Amino acid sequence: MKIGNNFAPLALCAVRDAVLYHERLLQSETLRNRSDYEEYAVDLSVFLDEITHRYKKLEASLGLLLSDFFESDVPVLACRGKGNDKPHAAEVAIEISDPYALLMVSSVRDAILYRESLLRDETSQENLREEKEYLAHLTELLEYVKVEYKKIESKVGVPLEKILHLR
Repeated sequence: MKIGNNFAPLALCAVRDAVLYHERLLQSETLRNRSDYEEYAVDLSVFLDEITHRYKKLEASLGLLLSDFFESDVPVLACRGKGNDKPHAAEVAIEISDPYALLMVSSVRDAILYRESLLRDETSQENLREEKEYLAHLTELLEYVKVEYKKIESKVGVPLEKILHLR
């Protein structure tokens, strides 16, 4: 799976948000099968490290420094087309191995769930517009990732529908 230059910063933030989402789940007192979630949270953290490392190698070509968007509560700069006016002779992409492609799809879904929960629970009025815009871009990223995943679904061996609806 390839995450193209327009989506790479957003994909990185989505994986970070998925890690935060699962950290919140692990703090929940109603969580069953905690060990399954702990193992998944570790897998996500490893994936975040991997995708961050890959992004850092390409950040000059991608046109947006990791430090410019990654630590923001609402990383609007990471949204497709934001802050990236640098022309590209060829598409620059982050390569994600087939096993990690599964995590990429579920990470974007979890990032959306995380951001929706923030909208319900914590968002101040001043961040509301940015949160909604960011959520819309995550939804666009999910559609992109689903199309990319479908290209390799038979190699991975896990149907997209299972990733999106079952755990």
